[in-house]
Amino acid sequence: MRILFSSTPQHGHLLPELPLARAFRDRGDEVGVITSAGFGPLFAAEDITLFPVGPEIPVLLAEAARLAGVADPTVPDPAVAAELFAGARIDLTADEAVVAACGFRPDLIVAEATDYVGSLVAATLQVPYAKLAFGPQIPAESTDAFDRSPSAATQSAG
Repeated sequence: MRILFSSTPQHGHLLPELPLARAFRDRGDEVGVITSAGFGPLFAAEDITLFPVGPEIPVLLAEAARLAGVADPTVPDPAVAAELFAGARIDLTADEAVVAACGFRPDLIVAEATDYVGSLVAATLQVPYAKLAFGPQIPAESTDAFDRSPSAATQSAG
């Protein structure tokens, strides 16, 4: 079985996926991960294929702030978060992610809780999709804003 993980390019989003990815790998599955190239050193020691797609987090944050009309993307703001996870990241990563996934031909896509690229790729390839949630539940104020993002809404309609 080929399992493709997808993650926002931040350690706090990617690292919680690794134990599950390793478990699939250890049982003999072929495992890949879609995230930015900056995580190459992390995967150099793993028998897990990195598909380096999309920009690094500083570029995504800058674009999210621009789209949300906010000067400082590091100040917590649901509009910036929505643009980061369900706007800018989709806009700047989805095309590359779909191409990478097509080449990998996954049987299952697993994405972390705020990764909307994985669900878009799964829908595009018509592959089963699972969301991996960890930690406390993300407040509805944030997830509702994510889901209202124009990119996320387009994804749901397609």
